[in-house]
Amino acid sequence: MDNAISLELDFGSSKICYGRGLSSLPELLVGRSHILFTDSLLAELYRDELQPYDVVTLPRGEELKTLAQVEHYLGHMLDQDISRKDVVISFGGGAVSDFVGFMASIYKRGIEFISVPTTVLAQVDAALGGKTGVNFGQWKNMVGSFYMPSHILIDSHYCLTQDHDDYKQGFAEIIKHAAIRDLALFEKLEKDCVKLMAKQPEVLEDVIRSAGRIKLDIVAKDAKEAGLRKLLNFGHTVGHGIEKLAGMAHGDAIGVGMSVAAALSQSRCQLSPEAYTRLIDLIGNFDLETVMSQDIEEYWPLLLKDKKAHANAVDYVFLTDIGKAIIEPIALDQLRSLLEDYHASI
Repeated sequence: MDNAISLELDFGSSKICYGRGLSSLPELLVGRSHILFTDSLLAELYRDELQPYDVVTLPRGEELKTLAQVEHYLGHMLDQDISRKDVVISFGGGAVSDFVGFMASIYKRGIEFISVPTTVLAQVDAALGGKTGVNFGQWKNMVGSFYMPSHILIDSHYCLTQDHDDYKQGFAEIIKHAAIRDLALFEKLEKDCVKLMAKQPEVLEDVIRSAGRIKLDIVAKDAKEAGLRKLLNFGHTVGHGIEKLAGMAHGDAIGVGMSVAAALSQSRCQLSPEAYTRLIDLIGNFDLETVMSQDIEEYWPLLLKDKKAHANAVDYVFLTDIGKAIIEPIALDQLRSLLEDYHASI
């Protein structure tokens, strides 16, 4: 495909094609059978565009991401005689991408997978980088694999049909990308927040491409999170815990997690009060949560099960300035002390 960005990793490669969507699938499916998974809302919204494809409708949201659902839909693929030469397609947000990518990675030891992400969150984060997976009990994304889609077709116009609450969640990840890596993008978010919240297509497309480039650049340098890729966990150590604990939407939880991480960065890494305030204000301007209401005793056990925890420490991402972040292993007792100081201050 023309104008595709290639991402080559040691476990596979993807072509990321901006401005492409469902209409680009026929040229990728010539002579092969396929099965396309989407959720119930998208199946209705895009009924006409989906009509040429063999569509299976999935439950919506995180309730999809269980091993029981994996077993059920793998059985459906077997019933449909999907072979190793055929193609699995995901059309949906992060939950659909995670789920379908994981099934593709384990079905007959791996089958080609094409991702068509439809949400801001998926287009800048969840669908990029080859992470797939499902939840296990209360632990988010605890079972999964690294598996690359052959193609990722990104059309920002799909995001325009998201409702406000769903749409705004993706901006937590865009803010995260900017905060850890790109001052210019951060400033653009500050300047164009109103336009972005109003879903102005040209501004949205530009921001999605910019945020995606940050994710792709980091993943290209560290595919399996040995070092640099851990920067993408900014705000997620606490965020994932309260997402599960409070049933909070992902972006809101990461907004809180980034706010906590920024507060800890002031005491640990001398993040300036100005930089801290800019970050908190930006998160709030995108109508995302910034205040931690959960008690440390509630979310601490969840944090201990975080994938980034090891031995008696956790790799934590701190900000040193807007656009600059560092990864530091911090002893769990020290992290708990910082979090206790944070709670005492709010």
